[in-house]
Amino acid sequence: MIPTNVEAEFIDVAAGAGHKWLMAPEGVGYLYLSDRARERIQPTLVGWISVPNPDDYLNFEQGWNKGTLAWETGTGPASLFYGFKASLELLTSHGVQKIAQYLEELTDHLCDGLKGKPYEVVSSRLPGEKSQIVCIRHVNDLSAMALYHQLNAKNIVTAPRGDRLRIAPHLYNTATEVDELIKALP
Repeated sequence: MIPTNVEAEFIDVAAGAGHKWLMAPEGVGYLYLSDRARERIQPTLVGWISVPNPDDYLNFEQGWNKGTLAWETGTGPASLFYGFKASLELLTSHGVQKIAQYLEELTDHLCDGLKGKPYEVVSSRLPGEKSQIVCIRHVNDLSAMALYHQLNAKNIVTAPRGDRLRIAPHLYNTATEVDELIKALP
């Protein structure tokens, strides 16, 4: 979770899924288009509210609605939208910057706890480069898949990614849980 200001950072297009870091149900996401991008990008699919006169079905010459309605191609998944809204409210109530700081501290704690164990932290931990995802590799050729299965048997959620084990704590994880993960690593 990285705080982002699309206007201050001159981002014209941003899109992403709502699940995982945003904690929304799978199947919903977001699309941001700056005013500059909206001037250059045209919708490609017509939906019932993407045009100014949706009841005029035979008017194939009408243009697009203004703003985001132009990209509406049909009836949206309302229940997913409510879930996405709830997740965004939860995240903003905690504060994105506060969550980012907490997760940096938690992943630093993880990396510090791995010192002296047979693991290489593959992810960059340099200022400005580190993220809240930490990938590690066992230095004695214990595979990421084997580590994943051992931890999964102890209800510790990680993900094998090639020869690396991906560890991605979130705001609901604690330092105690990270300590349990470190202790569970062979």
